Amino acid sequence: MQDAAVDERLYPADIDPAWRRWLPCGIAHLTVLPVPAGQRFRRSVWQDLVPWDEPVWCDPGDMEDWVDRMSEPGDDRVTVTAEARRLYDEAIRRRSVRIAQFATICTRAGLAVPHTVSGLFDFCVALGLMEVDGDGDPWILPCLDRNPLNVLPLTRAEAATESTAQWDDRVAVLGLMLTELASDGEGVTREVTVTLAALAAASAESAGRLRMAFGGLGEEFTFSTDPATVPVDQRFRLYVDWPRFLANHQRYHLAAPEHDL
Repeated sequence: MQDAAVDERLYPADIDPAWRRWLPCGIAHLTVLPVPAGQRFRRSVWQDLVPWDEPVWCDPGDMEDWVDRMSEPGDDRVTVTAEARRLYDEAIRRRSVRIAQFATICTRAGLAVPHTVSGLFDFCVALGLMEVDGDGDPWILPCLDRNPLNVLPLTRAEAATESTAQWDDRVAVLGLMLTELASDGEGVTREVTVTLAALAAASAESAGRLRMAFGGLGEEFTFSTDPATVPVDQRFRLYVDWPRFLANHQRYHLAAPEHDL
């Protein structure tokens, strides 16, 4: 563990994507760090960076906001409103399910249900997702890369469902990573040369798990050699069919359920 000198830059925390299913949206505020991930910092450095009194759950907004965001010139307002209502209602339903699920986890863990980002920080400390060392102005080390399966008091059925969802996460992370490698940022794809070893290092996944995740990718990804059999250090070419990827992008999207519409 290292202590870092603080500069004016902000850094993303290392966080297991599975936490988007279990923690409130407000966790995003605790993933913006004043130092690189893996290094600790004083709480006072975070004081003006984190909105401690903000609610932990996002406000879905008004129906009219949804209609306005979905409307394009020439659209039929009645049709757009109906579709916006459908998506809005589904977002509210998913949000309610997540709030109830989170409250259940808090109860099982014997912890108070947090309502502010400050309370969520205390919750994370209690679960070992934030290490705090010292009094007054303590050192903080985020540990959000821990797997929820190793942290949360889940039932056997919940753990089985979460294991399956984490498999989908690996496919999504791999799909997004490969697309970033093969795109120039303007939707134009190019062939790139990669190795399983390099992909494993970049994704913090083992080569074996990546081989399995490749099997979940769609036809928008093509390879010069089968990733399931290629040696880990052997280079192979990757190409992404950009139009197909855009059509199937939802498969590779990582967001909280109520935002994944």
